[in-house]
Amino acid sequence: MTPSWKKPLSPGLGGIMLFVLLFPALCSCFYEYHFIDEPKSWNQARDYCRGKYEELATIDNTEDVTRVRAAVGSGFKGQVWFGLYDRVKWKRSDIKPGSPEDEEDQFTKWSQGEPNIILANKKICVAFRQGTWRDVQCHVEQQFVCYNSQTSLSSIVSPKYVLSENNSSWKDARTYCRSNHVDLAIIKNDSENTEVQDVVGDDRSVWIGFYRYAWNNWAGDNSDFMNWVQGHPKNRSEGCATSLFDAKHSGQWVEAHCGEAFPFVCHGGLRILAPSLEKKQIFRIKITKSETTADLNQPAVNEAILHQIKEKMEEMGITRDLKISWIKKSDEKVFSKAKKKADEVKMDLECYRL
Repeated sequence: MTPSWKKPLSPGLGGIMLFVLLFPALCSCFYEYHFIDEPKSWNQARDYCRGKYEELATIDNTEDVTRVRAAVGSGFKGQVWFGLYDRVKWKRSDIKPGSPEDEEDQFTKWSQGEPNIILANKKICVAFRQGTWRDVQCHVEQQFVCYNSQTSLSSIVSPKYVLSENNSSWKDARTYCRSNHVDLAIIKNDSENTEVQDVVGDDRSVWIGFYRYAWNNWAGDNSDFMNWVQGHPKNRSEGCATSLFDAKHSGQWVEAHCGEAFPFVCHGGLRILAPSLEKKQIFRIKITKSETTADLNQPAVNEAILHQIKEKMEEMGITRDLKISWIKKSDEKVFSKAKKKADEVKMDLECYRL
C-alpha cells in the first residue's frame, strides 16, 4: 500500500496540513536488485546476500516484480530464490510477539492430518475439539475457553478454565477473555489439555489461545505484497518462496523446499570501498494540501516538507548513507500543479545511496 501521513509542516508556517503520497512506496525506492546465477539453498543464498550486498530480495509491488525480471534477464528459465519464507511457528496469545518466550517451542496436540489450512499472508487460529487441535480461519465464530490466574490473593480462587456461552471470532474471543479473565486458554502440556477437555466436553469446538501467520516472514524488510501463481502455495510445512520464470509465469511465485538449490536475487548496493560511487534514484511524490493558501515553492516550505520526509524515512529504518534533495525545474520551482485536481501538486525527489 502507498504510504501516507498527515502532520503540520512547522509552527512558523501556520500549521498547514499536508497529505504526502509517495510513488512508488518509499522503502521500494532503495531496492537495487542483483541476480546471482549460482544455485544455493535458501539459507546459503541469504548468507551470500548479507555478505556481498544487504539481503535476499524484498518485493513490495508490481514495479519491483518488473525490476526483478529485468535483473534476472530474459534468457533465464527456472526458479529463483528471494526473501519470503514460511515459518510454521504457533504462537501463544498471552506472549508478546518478539519476546524471548515467543521464540520457545510451544506444546501442541494436533488431530490426525492437522494442521492443514494453506493460506498466504493470513492469520490462522487454533480450535480445540475432543481433546485435539485443528487449525481454523480466525473469522469463524464459535465458543471459546478463557483462563484465570491461579495466584489470586482472594480466598475464593476462580476456576482455571472457563467455557464461554457465546460464539465469537478468535479476535473477539481474545478481547473478551482479556477483559473478563486473563486471556484465551493456554495449554502447556497433556495435563492441561485434559483439564480443558473436561471443561469443554465432546460435543463442541472452541477457540484456544494459539495462532500463527502463514507466509508472512521475510529475510529483511517486511512486505504485504503477494504474487503467487494461482493455486499456490500448496505445501503444509515450512517452505521458501521462489520467483518462477517461464513462458507463462514470469516473476510469479511458487513455493519450494528451502534446502533445494536455485539461483537467487539480492537487494542493496554492492559493498565495495568506493564511497564516491553514488547510487542515485529518482521518484515522484504527490502532495495534497488541506488548505490552498501556502505557496509550496517557498524555500521554507520546501525545507519543511523535506524534513518531514526524512523523519518518515527514519521511522522506516532508512538512515544509512542517504541524502535526498529536490529536483528543480527550469523555472527554479520544485512543485507543479497536478492536472486532475486543483489542490494537488507533484514534484520529483532524488535519493542517493552511497
